[in-house]
Amino acid sequence: MLLIGPSGVGKSHVAAALGLHLIEQGIRVKWISATALVQLLQQAKKELDLMSAMTRLDKYRTDR
Repeated sequence: MLLIGPSGVGKSHVAAALGLHLIEQGIRVKWISATALVQLLQQAKKELDLMSAMTRLDKYRTDR
């Protein structure tokens, strides 16, 4: 899920509520800011480990 909007409109609040609901259903959830995600992928690319990083991220379901 990607939530975009200005500061203070409740994006984190909505994400936390939805994440908790998914966790209660046994679904893995990862909370990461867009900035942190880009930095993670850039670092993995720099270290020639991008496929491994993508595989780790792929453990989170995207079909719902």
